[in-house]
Amino acid sequence: MRKLYLAIAAAAAVSGLTALPLAQGSSANVTFTIDVAAGHRVISPLIYGLSDDATNYGQGFTPDVRSVHPTVIRLGGDRFTALNWTNSYSNAGADYYYENDDYMDPSSSAPGGAYAATIEHDEKARIPTIVTIPIQGYVSADDNNNPPDVRDSGPDYLSTRFDREEPIGPKQATPSAGRIVYENQFVYWLAKHFPHAKLIFSLDNEPDYWYGSHPEVHPDPASYVELTADDLAYARAIKSVMPKAQITGPVLGGWDGEINLDQPYPSVDYAKYGNFTDYWLKHVAAAGKSAHRRLITDYDVHWYPQIANVDSDDTSAAAISAREHAPLSLWDPSFVEDSYITMDEGYGALELIPRLEHEIAANNPGTNLDFSEWDYGAGTAISGGIAVADVLGIFGRYGVHLATYWPQDSVPGSYTAAAFRIFRDYNGHGATFGNTELKAITSNVDETSVYASIFNRSTHKLVIVAINKNTVPEVATVRLTHSPCYGTAHVYTLSSSGGPYIRSAGSITPSRADVYHVVMPAQSVSVLVLIVK
Repeated sequence: MRKLYLAIAAAAAVSGLTALPLAQGSSANVTFTIDVAAGHRVISPLIYGLSDDATNYGQGFTPDVRSVHPTVIRLGGDRFTALNWTNSYSNAGADYYYENDDYMDPSSSAPGGAYAATIEHDEKARIPTIVTIPIQGYVSADDNNNPPDVRDSGPDYLSTRFDREEPIGPKQATPSAGRIVYENQFVYWLAKHFPHAKLIFSLDNEPDYWYGSHPEVHPDPASYVELTADDLAYARAIKSVMPKAQITGPVLGGWDGEINLDQPYPSVDYAKYGNFTDYWLKHVAAAGKSAHRRLITDYDVHWYPQIANVDSDDTSAAAISAREHAPLSLWDPSFVEDSYITMDEGYGALELIPRLEHEIAANNPGTNLDFSEWDYGAGTAISGGIAVADVLGIFGRYGVHLATYWPQDSVPGSYTAAAFRIFRDYNGHGATFGNTELKAITSNVDETSVYASIFNRSTHKLVIVAINKNTVPEVATVRLTHSPCYGTAHVYTLSSSGGPYIRSAGSITPSRADVYHVVMPAQSVSVLVLIVK
C-alpha cells in the first residue's frame, strides 16, 4: 500500500495536484505541528518590500511589480552614496567607471527629480518609500562623463567634480546657493512636496565597503568613530525637520561589516572597540538618551549568502541544494554553512537573526531589525522561489521589521515573484498570509519548512505555507493542536512542474479532527487555507 500511494503521489506531482487523501494504512514522510495557541507574534507588514535604484518606476508600477503587492519600496544602492538631490547627478563608483552622469533622472536636473516619481507612485499605492540620504561628504556636481573616471580630471577633482555635502544648513526647502549641499534642506523639500507620503530614511548604502565601491570619494576604510558620528549627525538633521521620522542605519553590506566594519585584518578598531555592531548600537543608544528621543530607529544590514554559487543563476544540483538550505543560516543553531565565514574565519552556526536580535537587546533594546537588501539567486528557477518563500516565512517568524528584496526579478516568468505572491496574493484575488504568526514545527527541518498564521489573533481563518525542498514528493501530516475545529482545507501550489504560477490544487478534508494529509510535489511551496467549521 505504501508503494502504491507513493506512486499516486508522484503522479499527482506531475499533474500539479497536491490535495490527495492519504491512502488507508500508509504513513507520512513528514509531520507539521501547528499550535494555534502559541506564537502570536505580529508579523510586520514591511517585510514584503522591493528595492529600486529610482529608474524602474518612472512610469508607475509595472504589472509584474503590482502583482507582488510590495508593502514598501526602497530607493537605495551604490548610486545613492554620491547622489546630489539638488540636481539628481550621481556617481556609481566601481559599478560604472566612476563617472558622474544623469542616470538617475536624464529628463531633468530639477531638485529631487531622482526621487519624485517613485514617491508619487508609492503615495498613490499607500505604501512607504525608503529614501537614502548620502552621508560621506561629497556628491556629484555635474553629469559630465568625459573623462569617464572622475579621478582623471586632475588632482583637485574632488573640488571640481563634486560638491561638499553636509547634514545641516539653513532651514529652507530650496537648495542653498554655492557648492555645499545640505541634507536637512532635502528633508524640508520632501516635506513640502510630499506632505502625505510615508517616508522612511536610510543612512547611505554599505559604508563598510565605500573604499571598494566608492574610492573616488572615500578611498580609505571607514572607521568606527567616523561612521557612527556621521550616522548620528545626519539622523539629527533629519529629525530636526521630521521629529517622528523612522531612520535606518548603518546599512551595512554584510557579515564582515557587522563584525569589524569590513576593515582589513588585523583591524585596529576591532582590537580597540570589539564588535562593530555592539559599538554602533551602544553609541546610538547613548546619543538617543542624551537627546531624550530615539535618533536611529532601525538597525539595517544587507544579506547575500556567501555559500558558493547560491547568490547566482547556477541551477546545478549542488547549487540548488545549497540555495534551498542557505536560509537555515538565518536561524538554525545546528546548521553550519559551507562558506568563508565558517571555513576561513572560524565561526560555527551563524544564527544571523537571533544573533543580531541578541546584540540589539544587549546594547539598544527596542531598535528594529531590517534587511534592506537580500537575495538568494536563481530568480527564474524554482530553487530561487523556494529560498525566497522560506526567507519571507523566517522574517515573519523571527520579528524582522523591514526587508526589501534587491534584484528586479519581479518579471513575468519569475519564481521569486511567485514566492512573494505566496504571501501576498496566493489565489489571484488578493488573499494573503496572515498578520500574526503561530508556532509551526516540522519533523524534517533539512528538507521541509512550515509557517502558519492567523489574522489579528482571530483563529477563524488559518493560512499555512509548507515548503518541500526534496526532489521527490513529500507526504505530510498536518496536525493542529489547541485549535477550534477546522473544516475543508483549500490548497494552492507553486512547483517545479507547474511553472512560476500558483495553481489551485483542490481541497482536502481532515482524516480526523484537525489532522490533514497532503502530498507536496517535489520542489514546491504549498498554501493551505483552513476555515473554522
